[in-house]
Amino acid sequence: MPSQDDPAIARVRDALERRGWSQRTLADRTLLGESTVFRLLKGQYTPKTLRKVERALDLLDETGPAGGHAPVTIADVCYGGYVRELYRHYEGRYVCLRPSFADPEAMLSAYPLTIAWSDAERGLTFSDSNPGYEQTGMVTVPTGTQFLHFVTLDNGSARLITAYHMPPGDAMIRGVVLTFANPRGRELYPAVAPILMVCQGDHVRDQAPDLSDLVGLIARSDARLQRYLPALEELQFGVGMLRG
Repeated sequence: MPSQDDPAIARVRDALERRGWSQRTLADRTLLGESTVFRLLKGQYTPKTLRKVERALDLLDETGPAGGHAPVTIADVCYGGYVRELYRHYEGRYVCLRPSFADPEAMLSAYPLTIAWSDAERGLTFSDSNPGYEQTGMVTVPTGTQFLHFVTLDNGSARLITAYHMPPGDAMIRGVVLTFANPRGRELYPAVAPILMVCQGDHVRDQAPDLSDLVGLIARSDARLQRYLPALEELQFGVGMLRG
């Protein structure tokens, strides 16, 4: 396993110091969780994670034919080969809302999520900040379907969100999350739940409430959530929830 004396980590630390970046800034620029950045700086990383960090810090020389960075406009074929311009309206900040696995009747789980295009990864990437359960991954768009997938793969663990295409001008991504839950705090169970990704920032309509401060368990009675509950209930009617 790499150590903190690894030359690659020394270069990363030097670059961070020159730029005056914090670990949080590096996490934001790479769409990696802060815990992942912390482990990398301790010498615990995968080659893929290191490449992301090195690209963000301009430590790799990956120039195009004209001597400059060649922008990537089409996703890798393994992600669906989609054209970035057709999905640019997905890029931005969101707040995810889903029923709490511990108390689905009374509480919702809320956490921020960011979608951004990555030339390095050749496709849309996402990063969410559910405290203690941070996730990063790729957005795939299967050809000829009305769905897209948010896929997380980490040390053998997988999480999948399957969502409907979001029409331009809409303010929500509607989908279903397949993950694990530990409602009793002892062991994990497979869990399925409806999920909404509510656009923030430039996507927000004038009358939409600001949800950017919602993190953790939020009571369904919160006034800001009332406009979104019908959409969750509509999704749940066809999906249900599996709990141990």
